Amino acid sequence: MSAMSISWWVDGTVPEDKLLSAALPVGVDVAEFKTWLRPHLERYRNATTERSLLPQTANERAHVKRLRKAVVETREALRTLTPEANASLVTWALKAEEPDLPKRLAHDLMILEVLLSKVALALSSRPRKWGRKSEIHRDTLLNAVVDKLKAHGVKPGSAHSVAGSILTLCGVTPPGEVKSSGRAAKRAQ
Repeated sequence: MSAMSISWWVDGTVPEDKLLSAALPVGVDVAEFKTWLRPHLERYRNATTERSLLPQTANERAHVKRLRKAVVETREALRTLTPEANASLVTWALKAEEPDLPKRLAHDLMILEVLLSKVALALSSRPRKWGRKSEIHRDTLLNAVVDKLKAHGVKPGSAHSVAGSILTLCGVTPPGEVKSSGRAAKRAQ
């Protein structure tokens, strides 16, 4: 069994100390907080990058349909070759020591067309995901930041707003309101 591996560089950049210290409550060590935040931020950015690289089912279906159409057109083009072009194809196949290539090619293209039809059908029968995409990675990061702030004595209500400010500084779009921020953090638990 083979596995596919995708690699990319993950941005572990945390805001400058001046910006972060303005967002953090008094009494929280900025250097220690940055050190703690970096791996959480990298995990979030890694997950969102990975998610953005995955193809959407609709795009996959469209690609398979285009590919099937190209196979059909190629098969039809081979079938309707002029006698002179067909003779040339057979001659080149003989020179390449592949005398049955033209017949095998037509047969293989027909099989490929059937297989692509089955793939398109399988992709069409996949359940569709409607609505807004889950923001579980953002919510997990938010929950971690809120918990860290609470551990430093910040009250839950202000921990969510401070966490939202920190996420914004890091380039992460936080949930809209403090109320939805609290719900998002709870979803991640």
